[in-house]
Amino acid sequence: MDENFDTGPVLMQEAVSVAPSMGYSELRAKCCKTAKAMVGELLDSLDEGMIIPVEQNEALASYEGHPRV
Repeated sequence: MDENFDTGPVLMQEAVSVAPSMGYSELRAKCCKTAKAMVGELLDSLDEGMIIPVEQNEALASYEGHPRV
């Protein structure tokens, strides 16, 4: 992490499948469940020195604001 929002190196990531019919609440719950499952592995890997930070390509960055309904 650094002083900016969602910048800096990536320590761990996992893809989350999104169905076209999935609503915000369902997607949020799925992302939270995935993140919860990753925390233990991330902390163990950090403690063991097994994490290799991967810099983000800022040229590929994008931002999606809140959807308008």
